[in-house]
Amino acid sequence: LMLLSFSIFFILMAFFLNQIRIRYILPVVPFLIILTVSGLINIFTWLNDRGRPFRELFIYGLLIILTFLMAKNVIYLYKHFQSIQPANYILGKESRDEFISRHDRSYPAMMYINRHTPENARIKLILLSGRGYYLERIYDEDPNSGMDTVRSLVTAAGDDKTFEKYLLSIGCTHLLVRYDLFQQYLHDNFSPEAVSRLFARMGKETEIVYYGNGYAVIRLIRQR
Repeated sequence: LMLLSFSIFFILMAFFLNQIRIRYILPVVPFLIILTVSGLINIFTWLNDRGRPFRELFIYGLLIILTFLMAKNVIYLYKHFQSIQPANYILGKESRDEFISRHDRSYPAMMYINRHTPENARIKLILLSGRGYYLERIYDEDPNSGMDTVRSLVTAAGDDKTFEKYLLSIGCTHLLVRYDLFQQYLHDNFSPEAVSRLFARMGKETEIVYYGNGYAVIRLIRQR
């Protein structure tokens, strides 16, 4: 009862967080395994006190269910292995960078930043949901994935001096942008005139130094 109560409490606690991730309930998995094995032992003990036909029928049914559940796990692992395709990396036929690039489209842009920007560079993430863990430079992002920064850029684009002043206020040397989402966000939320004005200002004050896989590294020409 103690293990069951703790497991239920922990799962409910994870369920009511602002973001639900399956890894949040991993601490209760050992307890659930203990409860499952205890339950199976109790079932087999209970079956030993029953008549043979009923006992065999129940055991066969239970084995079929367990086999079905195990088969689903085997199929999942096989498909997961096929999607990741780690064999070439394990056998040394593929480098670490090549392996990660196959699964993270932003990785080449981050490697460009790590290799071609000064160590004191500061990176502002735009529409990357905070996923900058491969960056070896200081980086930050707005709480809403950089959309506040995009809105402020559009607003400031009405005047040269205001736009220049806002870029300096960001406190970064480069922008790392999920460019397809950036364009879609501008298209969905602002007029064509405002978007054109923004790109015109950015053409004067910034330059795209890298673009690939839908990600752009943008250098601010005027920096603090």
